[in-house]
Amino acid sequence: MPGIPNGARITSVTQVRRNDNSIMRMIMAIVKVIEVIAGSDKSFDDATENALKEASKSVKNIKSIYINEMKAIVENNKIVSYGVNAKISFEIIDK
Repeated sequence: MPGIPNGARITSVTQVRRNDNSIMRMIMAIVKVIEVIAGSDKSFDDATENALKEASKSVKNIKSIYINEMKAIVENNKIVSYGVNAKISFEIIDK
């Protein structure tokens, strides 16, 4: 679709009736999703916070985070690191 950034999706479309009674479709929001891998030596929650913190350094208008995968590294029967693969959604603002 022209004008829609690669990897983005339309979240909602509405119909608006113009003065000449024809229907015009308006895009309400475009959301882009990036994938971020982050880790922590404390917990999965902390790894998730790290993913969000890193993404927010370069991305604005973050709307949600979805944890796609969780992984822990074990040494001597103890978890030594936690990792998450997160999908972060953010709204594209057209200026």
